[in-house]
Amino acid sequence: MSDWSAVRARIDANAPLPPVALVRWPCSRLILPLGLSRLDAAGTARLAARLPRPQAGALATAEMLLGWVTDQWRHSGGSHDGSNDANVVLDRVEQGGRFACGQYTVVLTQALNAVQIPARPISLFRLDYFAGLGTGHVVTEAWIDDLGNWVVLDGQNGAMWRDETGAPLSVLELQQRYLIGDQPEFSGRGQNFDPDDAARWFRYFYAADVTGVLAWSPGPYVPVMEGAAVIASQRLTESLAGVAPDLAEISTGLTDHEGPALVFRADHPYATGFRVTDASGQATGLDSGQPFRLAGEEGAHELTVAVTTCYGTLTPQPLEYVVN
Repeated sequence: MSDWSAVRARIDANAPLPPVALVRWPCSRLILPLGLSRLDAAGTARLAARLPRPQAGALATAEMLLGWVTDQWRHSGGSHDGSNDANVVLDRVEQGGRFACGQYTVVLTQALNAVQIPARPISLFRLDYFAGLGTGHVVTEAWIDDLGNWVVLDGQNGAMWRDETGAPLSVLELQQRYLIGDQPEFSGRGQNFDPDDAARWFRYFYAADVTGVLAWSPGPYVPVMEGAAVIASQRLTESLAGVAPDLAEISTGLTDHEGPALVFRADHPYATGFRVTDASGQATGLDSGQPFRLAGEEGAHELTVAVTTCYGTLTPQPLEYVVN
């Protein structure tokens, strides 16, 4: 039929428009295991009672806890505690115990999670980690709501790595800088910190993984440290995608709530809810799992949706739909 295209166009023109059409919505990417180090409810409550009061912002709180943990004891590389429990480590410190980088990381990481800042232990390795001695270091990486980024916190040295603007850097950012020989500022304080050691500590960013949980490598991966110890990991990935997920991202679902409604899910483990803001700036707060009913007024609707936490509102995500 030679005029089929024209006939089809007339047929399509007679079809009614859909009552509602979603045009754009938040859609988080699949993420790899975060590997957060957290105590159970009782242990978290006990640890929280030992900590200084959180600050108003996540970054200020993280910096305060970094200094607090660093000051708890003087570093001793020859003593370790295998409990992986911040309360046990602090109990032993009160009895005179002194420990290495791993125990600073245990206490700092679990302290951050106790005040609802997502944090995970990171194992760092020098170029010669598979054969040399003293080739590993352990630090904390925390998601900072204020910055919308992961940040390295070195509990042993009371230190952070900062770019030219003073912004703290993540593990992946430091690995990238290591590969091109671009050493950033090593900023710290406390009884273990020595600014002259910056180059030595920067060497540990040749390789990294979320301790015992997630390891990554864009090329060959050596799973042995110092010729003997196996570097265990629940998952090994050849891509950096998802290694450091954006915890401001949101997943969108659909439900019937007296008409079409949206439900949102946060990747942030300490999300308290969501903030939906329309084009006029009017905001609606939603609890986790609470449906958001779509407007009945005809026309295009442009909104933003953002995760909320106890430290504030994260990066807004666009949402658009049309009502006919």
